[in-house]
Amino acid sequence: MKNLKSNSKGYTLIQLIVVIAILGILTAVTVPVYLNARGKAQDALAAATLEAMKTSLDMYAAHNGYYPQNVYTVTELLIALGRDFPNNVRFDGSAGSLIAVATNSMGSGYYIYAIGRDENHYFGLSNNSPIAGPDTLFNCKVSVDINKPLIGRLVALLKDPNSVVRNGAVKKLGEIKDPRAIGALSEMLEDKDSTVQESAKKAIIEINGNNLEEK
Repeated sequence: MKNLKSNSKGYTLIQLIVVIAILGILTAVTVPVYLNARGKAQDALAAATLEAMKTSLDMYAAHNGYYPQNVYTVTELLIALGRDFPNNVRFDGSAGSLIAVATNSMGSGYYIYAIGRDENHYFGLSNNSPIAGPDTLFNCKVSVDINKPLIGRLVALLKDPNSVVRNGAVKKLGEIKDPRAIGALSEMLEDKDSTVQESAKKAIIEINGNNLEEK
């Protein structure tokens, strides 16, 4: 009986220390490997985003003879490309998101940027340059547009002198159907510019489902 009792006492303190030490070593080895693999995957998402955007921009240029002109935000690029904007490209600030764009006034070139594993790892691409590695960005500072409310940005685009942009914003507001836009749109009905009034009216109808009076 004494031998049976002595054998059922469990692990000794030394054995527990050894097990904890082994677990610590395994953690120290595997966690950095996991984080590095995850970071590479997120960087790959950024590269894939840029490739998808390049394809869409090249298709736009092939159809129109030039790239979108005077585009300086992700939202504006969304409006300019319309249905050609890739469905799988995000612009919410998460890994792989498109975060900034710039095109010139002649429509002859563009720069686009996507975020990789974190805020210190960005990737850039232009029509004249391959994908640039992390932290390069052609030595340019990125102006991130993701913090601006999408609804507010779309409403502001209704005042754009370009009818294509205005109609694109109206359509997008109709797709989103966010009632928070109604207040700002109602104020625009009193704008001195008749084209702004008409765009606001169209947007309200799109949001409310052909009912201009609904608030």
